[in-house]
Amino acid sequence: MFVVPPPPANEAERLDFLLSCGILDTPQDERFDRLTRIASKVYGADVALLPFSLVAR
Repeated sequence: MFVVPPPPANEAERLDFLLSCGILDTPQDERFDRLTRIASKVYGADVALLPFSLVAR
């Protein structure tokens, strides 16, 4: 059974910052692609992701 952890104490601040960055729902960006390629190589993984998550949209 998967237990969902409680949100962090600074969740409101984190969400405000994430929204202020203007990076959600944007077209593909080579800068993020580059970061995932680097992470994939560093960790020897076939896939690397940079998740930016909101609880509710």
